Order: sequence, then C-alpha cells, then structure tokens
Amino acid sequence: MAGAVENIEYAVSAEGQEFAAYRTEYIGDRSMLIKSNKTLKLSELRRSTFGIGSSYVVQAGALHKTERVGADPAFTVLVTTDQSTNAPLVLGPTTGLDRYVYERETLDDTVVEAILAGLQPFFPAGYLRV
Repeated sequence: MAGAVENIEYAVSAEGQEFAAYRTEYIGDRSMLIKSNKTLKLSELRRSTFGIGSSYVVQAGALHKTERVGADPAFTVLVTTDQSTNAPLVLGPTTGLDRYVYERETLDDTVVEAILAGLQPFFPAGYLRV
C-alpha cells in the first residue's frame, strides 16, 4: 500500500462555495443525514497531505474533509476523543440527496487488533503496531 490522504480545512466565508447542511441522527447502528433548508458558504483554509505511517489531529468543531490522493489505496483509522453529545455538522453538495443512511459498528479491541495484524504485510516494518 502506498497511498496518501489529504485533509482540507475550511472556514465560513461570504464568498465561498455553497454547501447544504445536514442534520445527523443516530438510531441504533445507523447514522442518518437529513438535508435541512440551511446552507453555508465555505472557503478553503489549508491542505495537508499525509502518507503511510502518518498521523494528524483535527480539532473538534473544525470544518474539514479528508480525501484519498491519487489512485493508490489508502487506509485510515479514526479515533474520536471528543465526548460531546452534540451531533456533528455535516455538509454536502446543494444538489445532494434529501437523506443518506449509513450502517455503523463499534469494534472491540480484539477485532481492531486482528484487522491491523492482517494489514501489516502491506506496510513497511514498524508502521502498524498491534
């Protein structure tokens, strides 16, 4: 695996690109994004690229998106440390669907360790610690 991801941070701006705001609902093992009638205009603040073995922090409340760079596969692990009960602000294209539904699953440590162990052959030595 030789992929990379790019994290793009945004700020609210009167001159920026317009996005639709989605309300987030959590029901059991599902997340639902429901389009509201609100929009926000955003301008790009900065871009940062991260390759194999990198880590980065996104502060709670930051408006951002992370995209794969190029065609190579990329694998990321998200660790959430913010214990807030506030639903995140999710933005999408103004032409987006009225609703998106996602299945979620909380994994225990043994499952995560097994997944990481299975990925080790794809990474240089020392990048994944199980």
